[in-house]
Amino acid sequence: MVMKTTTSLVHKLCFVVLLIGLPFKSFGNEKEPQNNDSIKTLITQFQKENNLIAANRLLNQNTALEVEYTFGVLNENLNLAKKTAQFEALAYTYLSIGNFWFMRGNKIKAYENYRESEMISRKHGYAKITGLALMNASNVSSNMDKRIEQLKLAVPYFNNANDLLNLSKAYLNIGSCYSSYVLGAKILSVSNPTDSILPITQTETNKIQFRDSAFRYYRLAENLNDSLQHPEVWASYNLRIAQWLKYDQNYALAEKHYRLSNQYFSRANLFKGSVYNMLELAELKMQQQNYAQALKLADSTLILAQNYGFTDYYSDACLLISEIYERLNNYGAAIEYYKLYHNNSLQSNASLKDEKI
Repeated sequence: MVMKTTTSLVHKLCFVVLLIGLPFKSFGNEKEPQNNDSIKTLITQFQKENNLIAANRLLNQNTALEVEYTFGVLNENLNLAKKTAQFEALAYTYLSIGNFWFMRGNKIKAYENYRESEMISRKHGYAKITGLALMNASNVSSNMDKRIEQLKLAVPYFNNANDLLNLSKAYLNIGSCYSSYVLGAKILSVSNPTDSILPITQTETNKIQFRDSAFRYYRLAENLNDSLQHPEVWASYNLRIAQWLKYDQNYALAEKHYRLSNQYFSRANLFKGSVYNMLELAELKMQQQNYAQALKLADSTLILAQNYGFTDYYSDACLLISEIYERLNNYGAAIEYYKLYHNNSLQSNASLKDEKI
């Protein structure tokens, strides 16, 4: 069962919580699901039945499928939806293509496809897809005020469609934006936080206000998911709680929430979430000066990010490992991993310009 927040967690900057042991699945044991062939068979069947939305939904839900395969199916579905004037399927396919590029760290292509999805769905009155396009497009914005504005625009569309799942996700995202005013843009999985535009938080009063706003939306998501029990929502919820616990230097409880979050990400087949979780936990271990565990987690993150094609998190892992080695006074290794980070960032930026769908 998901761990709940308490009043003290919401309203105080420093607090004490009872620590309880929790078994967890090892972060180093993430494996690609063994049912990929059956998933592909089902996707093919949906395509034959002209059910493109169901095919795209399976692609969105199974991020461990090969990049080339996903690329090809999305291209097929896009062309078929255009050819047969299936506007709902077309809007949802553009949405799915946006998700594809977002997963690969190409924010420009992601945004372009989200906007295509939004225009088509608005024109034809598809409330749920419009809300999804608005919500997902907000993730590529570097301006937190604009993110919040766009997410709040998505909320009534989810209400109109009675889509409680995505409504809870929107609430979580709004809460995360408010959290970023205190915790920094890095908590939003921004690969380069210096690109993000954040207001200057100068007073403890401002920090408390932003924190209260964040937890107000987290509670809304939590209350909705008490009945939905959706693993993705619990994964994100526990991740956000862990980030605040880390901020408060309550490292033991923060680690428990990271581990619990990872279990839910794994259950939802959201492997990018698991990899991000590992990065955060590795950083937590570094802050505790537990460099051996920090390196072990960061190395595992590096391997998984490479295997799944998460080039942004591969760069982040290289940078984190470089920092760990620097703290260990192993400057040779620190420089080598910084070079890996720099070269991978350059290669990723170059390759993203050439990718087409």
